[in-house]
Amino acid sequence: MYSEYDVSTPEYLTYSQRETGYFPIEKETDNRSKSVDITYSYVPRGQAVSQKSVHTVNYREDVFRYSVENIPAFPVEKYLNTYENYIGKVDFELQSTNYPNQTMEVFSTTWEKVNNTMLENYETFTLKKDRHLKDVAEVLLASNKEGVALINLALQRIKKHFAWNGVAHKYSLSTLAKAYKDKSGNCADINLNLVMLLRELGFASNPVILSTQDNGIIKTNTPSVSDFNYVIALVKFKSEIYLLDATDPYSEINLLPLRCLNGKGKVINRLGKEWVDLINSNSYKSTTNYELTLGDDLTIKGKGNSTLEGYAAYLQRVKAEKGNTKSDKNANLIIENSTSKGVNTLGADIELAYDITQKNYAEKNADLVYFSPALDPYFKKNPFKLEKREFPVEFDYSSNIQQMYSITIPDGYEVSEIPKPLISQMSDKSIKFMYQVTQVGNKINVMSMLNIKKELFVPEEYEGLKSIFQMIADKQKEFVVLKKK
Repeated sequence: MYSEYDVSTPEYLTYSQRETGYFPIEKETDNRSKSVDITYSYVPRGQAVSQKSVHTVNYREDVFRYSVENIPAFPVEKYLNTYENYIGKVDFELQSTNYPNQTMEVFSTTWEKVNNTMLENYETFTLKKDRHLKDVAEVLLASNKEGVALINLALQRIKKHFAWNGVAHKYSLSTLAKAYKDKSGNCADINLNLVMLLRELGFASNPVILSTQDNGIIKTNTPSVSDFNYVIALVKFKSEIYLLDATDPYSEINLLPLRCLNGKGKVINRLGKEWVDLINSNSYKSTTNYELTLGDDLTIKGKGNSTLEGYAAYLQRVKAEKGNTKSDKNANLIIENSTSKGVNTLGADIELAYDITQKNYAEKNADLVYFSPALDPYFKKNPFKLEKREFPVEFDYSSNIQQMYSITIPDGYEVSEIPKPLISQMSDKSIKFMYQVTQVGNKINVMSMLNIKKELFVPEEYEGLKSIFQMIADKQKEFVVLKKK
């Protein structure tokens, strides 16, 4: 398998060329003399017939040849935001133009220049255009809320007013006043209105440009304007940084939509050098308790109670909007009589309660009964299958998941065997898994905890990551064995 790409550019255009991927790309460079004839047609003064003249322009053409051989297919595996970050490719971006008899024009050569380009656009065409939100700010100030509470009030006001049209863009495609009047717009229309409102309220607020997950990661060592496709709002208050996105009805302060959780964002302000982490502002936290009884007919039934925080609550609200509060592909599992608290209250934890029934939960062989006490395993199988992964593992957020089970066994049986306890963690303690099964009388008690403390694992950590996830999957399949008395 062989791929080749040839590109030639006139000397008047200079492009930055950025190569990415895990396999080497061969590059050859050359130049050659070229010429082009330009024909001018004009009508001399006092004459009716046009005349023509030909002018020959001689110039240098730069030639680049890229080639690769025997590159394997890219293996798409779970926990990868987009393969675009890691496949072998060459990106081109216009860096400067230098036409004859014209002044040289330089584009995205430094991050400071990128910042100034964006700042000039925002300040000239949007944020200083008018003060259409002055009256809105006065109404919010009359609420007597201050600080973070007032910031949140502004966020909710813009969210309630606007309907996002689904378009991701770093520029407003109309005036902010028009977008506000239309009550609809792209992410820049909405979030720049939010920046403007926060400034009207007296806060230090600036836009943050970023690249969404499906658009690829921003490579901070290569200045570029075109890599960005989204904008959110930032507020600095009492030395703290708060990130906001008003396009999503379920977003909160420092709880951005998942599409925004992608490396770093560029703060657009007069300083020109600020970056902000987009990922580490919030986490996924879930705590669940089960009270279950295993019947003689090998059906298990009981109650479940879950408390969801951070992104666990965010995702539950998204599910609730779609009419799916809890789902399972297991045909034998029935979840009914579910109730919830906090789903409609942003910032609050969500509490779920539901009844569970699962038929054929246990297996029977003569006088023995086998069942796995992990009714709702974190992973039914290891999501990592590759022998070697050449690209990172990317989680959207850090996670803390806890499950506690209390299972009453049938009368006439005694416990013959239970899984051994396990505590396993990666060498840097970025992932920790705990699993313990104990017996107290006729009850089997299970304590299970999975804690993932970071979002990005480099290829060198893949083997350890794969190993611990295999332990998690295997451990939750282990049986409790009951024996007839």
